[in-house]
Amino acid sequence: PSYGNVHMQLGPANILDGSANLPEILSSVQEKLVDLTSLSTLHGRALAELLELPTPLVCTALTDAGISMRTSRFSDGVRLTDAQRWPLALQTAAMLKDRLPRHWAHWLVEPVAEGYGGQPGELSEAAISEAVDRDDVAKDYESSVLDVDAVVAALSEQLEEAVAAGRGAAERLHESGMLKITEEHLVQQLLQTQDGRRPLPPPLARGAAAIVARQLLPRTGKLDSDAVGPAKVRETSKVESLWPDAVNSLAPMQQRNEEALDRWGFKDTRFVARWVDGQPAVQMASKRYGSVGERPSFQLWAFFQRELKVSMGVRDTLPEKPLPDLPPPADGLVAQLSEVLPNARIRSDVEARLRGGTGHALADIWRLRIRETLRMPDAVVRPETEDEVLAVLRAAESGSVRFAVVPVGGRTNVTSATACPEKTVDSRPFVAMDMRGLSKVLSVNKEDGLAHVQAGITGSALKEALRKQGVTMGMEPDSMELSTLGGWIATRASGMKRAKYGNIEDMLLEVRLATTGGIVWQSHGSKGSVGAAAFSRTSSGMDLRGLVLGSEGCLGIVTSAVVRVRPLPEAVEHQSVIFPNWDLGAKFMREVARLPAAIRPTSCRLMDNRQLKLAQALREDDSRGQLRTLAKQAFLRMNGVSLEGASAVTLLFEGSRQEVVLQKRALGPLVRSTRGLWGGASSGEAGYALTFAIAYIRDFGLDYRILSESLETLAPWSVVASVWPAVQAAVIEEHRALRIPGRPFLSVRMTQLYDEGAVLYMYMAISTAGLTCQRALQVFQRLEHTARRAILDAGGCLSHHHGVGKIRAELLPSGLEPLVADAARGVKAVLDPRNVLGAGNGAWWTPPSSLTPQSQPHQERLSGA
Repeated sequence: PSYGNVHMQLGPANILDGSANLPEILSSVQEKLVDLTSLSTLHGRALAELLELPTPLVCTALTDAGISMRTSRFSDGVRLTDAQRWPLALQTAAMLKDRLPRHWAHWLVEPVAEGYGGQPGELSEAAISEAVDRDDVAKDYESSVLDVDAVVAALSEQLEEAVAAGRGAAERLHESGMLKITEEHLVQQLLQTQDGRRPLPPPLARGAAAIVARQLLPRTGKLDSDAVGPAKVRETSKVESLWPDAVNSLAPMQQRNEEALDRWGFKDTRFVARWVDGQPAVQMASKRYGSVGERPSFQLWAFFQRELKVSMGVRDTLPEKPLPDLPPPADGLVAQLSEVLPNARIRSDVEARLRGGTGHALADIWRLRIRETLRMPDAVVRPETEDEVLAVLRAAESGSVRFAVVPVGGRTNVTSATACPEKTVDSRPFVAMDMRGLSKVLSVNKEDGLAHVQAGITGSALKEALRKQGVTMGMEPDSMELSTLGGWIATRASGMKRAKYGNIEDMLLEVRLATTGGIVWQSHGSKGSVGAAAFSRTSSGMDLRGLVLGSEGCLGIVTSAVVRVRPLPEAVEHQSVIFPNWDLGAKFMREVARLPAAIRPTSCRLMDNRQLKLAQALREDDSRGQLRTLAKQAFLRMNGVSLEGASAVTLLFEGSRQEVVLQKRALGPLVRSTRGLWGGASSGEAGYALTFAIAYIRDFGLDYRILSESLETLAPWSVVASVWPAVQAAVIEEHRALRIPGRPFLSVRMTQLYDEGAVLYMYMAISTAGLTCQRALQVFQRLEHTARRAILDAGGCLSHHHGVGKIRAELLPSGLEPLVADAARGVKAVLDPRNVLGAGNGAWWTPPSSLTPQSQPHQERLSGA
């Protein structure tokens, strides 16, 4: 009842001590609440209309049973809907609790004292004997008499039909692979029209779901027909802490750059949930990203539950498990490797092998988290010179143990590109080559604007090393803290500053490729030392860069590259713009893309309303900051912008002071014409920083069995407006067909801009609570495949900058002509005739003997729990 909180605050105090009987106390409180219920003739009318009985007879039956009813002020001419009738009818039913089936009595008045209600699903003999034909009563109700037991019988019939619908929904969920079925999940199913069944009214669905959920056997999801009454209290032999020991203290930690294995980023940095002042909140465990996650965020916890429509418990997390055992390395392999490398740079321990065989695709990380391992490399080597790289490749080809090699950089690939193929595809032992041993800037030529850099250097280290030389490469992907120059080249990557500095193909001038036949590089006749000179273009036949870009470690191993560098910018400024909705923000982006390239902002990224709210939740203010936020919201409303539907653009300007002035000046008319409002530099800077922290959000979701992934595509301007709606519609429909809990979280931002189109960077997340860990991955992969298929069908490309790897290889024929694929295999036959580089990505992918989850037949996938 609505007065429950008032009763708890102003009602008589109940002393809880060692002798207190809590069920009796709660039952007494409930009795008092029910006694406070005041019924009117409107309640009787609502119940009568639901039961298709005359209102006067129902009201008389209730008053004859001792239930007082006052006259309602609502006229009989006011039409009621089912959504209005059922709350009134169930409030009336609470007064009849001792006559209803016991499980309904327990739900309406919980907890109730033992003895209330009949048996579950059974009506009293009096109710059966007094039951009357409703049609006969309706014909001549003036001469009819209706007993309250007959009213109860008619009501109980509808209530039990709802329970039957709930049981049917539970069985269908169990058949679809759900092992643990929650009340919320059942409510969701009962409110949907599925398989020709009409949805239940919300109050009835809530009651039926609660009753059926209470009758489910723990962990199995199967119905227990004997389970009635209040849920049994789980016994425990120990008192559990309110949150895990690892997050009891969130005192600032000394920043350490030790990388995590089964999470994104660094071991000292993660989002954790805990109780703060009696409420669940989320906070980052380090200050690596400044104000992002610095304060406990109550909004972020609420954001997850609201957007996914699921309930979460702070302590209901995926359990931490020890690392799994792996088969020993192939006989003789480590000894053979020790002939060409020092033993200190050869590892065959479990953690090194797990790192070498996984990236950050959802499938890779989820399997690591649940300790399910597929095939891993037998060993990991870390060369420090080109000669050592060549020595390993030659040993792979000609040694006593023939093995395949997969180059590995920062493990940031999201396509399972570094995963070993199944043994049915390639039975050789595999060795992962960690390229981060080659991580130096070999030379910088400021006059020509180029630098010779080893391929294993990370983006952050490269940026800092070049900064000391007064230059920058300008390549800043979201993963730059961990990803490497060689990885950028191998995947044909892009960065946040593309508008000014270009993509990796615009920055790459020369590349050195290690193959079993030696080093391949295109000196264009230069006899000088490597990297001393380079040419941005020549007209002398095919270009080695074009072959290596996007080769994903299958043609050779990039050991170093000559890249274009520019002087450090004189001025760097941030800014932001907020728009009333996504469409106006997208219109602004389209106009920015029409500007001359020289006056476009260095970075211009549009986020939708969900990402805007996520950004706000991550930067939850203190009380003083909240006042400022309220003032900003009032200002926005005055100018026609509501945060409930707004989108926002974060801007970065770089260059000479004159360039920055021109860039900002060019945007002014575009902002006005699209009804935008300047949001300030601090919001723009925070939005840019958020890019680096958002990846940690995915791992927080995994803690609570929320699986998520990003998808990116370049779509022409002629279709860009239709791609995202197509993806949303396809995923929502598939999510519903899979009967998984809650709803999918779907969000998008528009990032790199081109003359011909724009990049859409999409996020998808689902709750897999109740599914086995293996089934959860199958379900997510099916949704991911559905989304990618929708992108292609709507006119987008398969990948803009993430590459293909193995995850997207099945869809590659949609955008790659067979002759082009044959040409790629022909190049490999020349550069790597014995397939030493055996990663098998992209055009060189070989389907495994067992079908992947997304390519299995529909019914087989559904039953594969």
